[in-house]
Amino acid sequence: MKPQPTILHVRDGELEDSSSWVYVWLRSRAPREIVFVGATSLPPAARVWLHLHDKDPEIGRIASRYPAAGGDLREPLDIVAFPVPEGVHRRAVRDALIAKLAATGQLSPLYCGFAPIELRSHA
Repeated sequence: MKPQPTILHVRDGELEDSSSWVYVWLRSRAPREIVFVGATSLPPAARVWLHLHDKDPEIGRIASRYPAAGGDLREPLDIVAFPVPEGVHRRAVRDALIAKLAATGQLSPLYCGFAPIELRSHA
């Protein structure tokens, strides 16, 4: 099977049909703890590259935060990205995921992401 190209459309100076993603950075070796959770409208590979290479610490979050938390960028890390359904706010998904991971003890002591927030259900 031949690889199929990805076609991106730019209209009025903006990328059209961008999707939303939530992604989790975790340590490749045991213990496979989560070190960062994020959300983006960029393709996950582009966002990962920016996290590692952009000089702005708010964009290059892993490069600036992970070593500060005691992590080593030479350590193997894996990123798992999940598409967010259309109409669902990706930051709300990110925040709910962080809260769930924190509550179940899955965040690493080296976690350098957004702080868990308390989510209230509407009963």
